[in-house]
Amino acid sequence: MKFYRVLLAALSLAAFSSAYAEFPETLTGPNVRILESSPSGIESFAVTADMKLFVSNEPEDVFGEGIYMESSKRFDWPQQFGCCNANAWGFIKVGEIWYGATWEFLRVGQIRKSAGAFVGPKHLRFPPLQNFRPRRGEIYGFMVSGIARNGAANVNIRERSNIQFWRWGIGPVSVDELFGPGAIDAPLPLAPIVALLDEENQAPEVDAGSDETITLSETINLDGTVTDDGLPNPPGAVTTTWSKFSGPGDVTFGDDSLVDTTAEFSQTGVYVLELEADDSKLNASSQVTITVDPDE
Repeated sequence: MKFYRVLLAALSLAAFSSAYAEFPETLTGPNVRILESSPSGIESFAVTADMKLFVSNEPEDVFGEGIYMESSKRFDWPQQFGCCNANAWGFIKVGEIWYGATWEFLRVGQIRKSAGAFVGPKHLRFPPLQNFRPRRGEIYGFMVSGIARNGAANVNIRERSNIQFWRWGIGPVSVDELFGPGAIDAPLPLAPIVALLDEENQAPEVDAGSDETITLSETINLDGTVTDDGLPNPPGAVTTTWSKFSGPGDVTFGDDSLVDTTAEFSQTGVYVLELEADDSKLNASSQVTITVDPDE
């Protein structure tokens, strides 16, 4: 990892210095449009983060395959959904238009996303990017921002990084190479179209709690934990269910739809209880073992 940081710093300070690497700061212009039904207003996000970029699409590279977006604010932006604080963006030119789109969430402090995830339709779903596959020699832009998808209600902070460009499979690209000398100081002739795309839904994370031993006359307090990314939206929520997976007798739950609930057992023995969470598209479960001994 130290070698990666040294090489990344060298790229950023030499061939990809800030004087030539930054996209013009504005995302507004006559060709800008939002392709999300409830936009978060990415055009107004302040540029507060400096991002260093390195892209490796070769698994045998010394630091491994991936798109490395090292934002100076990766630990500073507030967390959302209990896990993430940023979105990764890509800028892809189709015809004479640059299309911009979120394509992944970034967890707090995370800098790497798989290069294999930068594709449609799994991560880039709206036309004309739904069939996109990166190709060697083509130029793509990358940026990170605060949470910028599913509307203003999910925005954690209205800030973003600079945009930097990479020629896929080859190396960094300057703005002068893209738009001609002096482009950094001039209005961008082709403003990007900003598309806030639907990020891939992740299954809920479920923990049914610790194994316990009780006596038959006791009521146990089940202490489960469920976290989710809020997708898909709608519904933007998960449903949870407790059930008996195995055991010799009946189990009566206080409320089997609550993550934290109670359970009573009809006879002694070893029971396995299961907590399941479902976000309407994906589900996950966790089990806990309860040993029920006879009353003394």
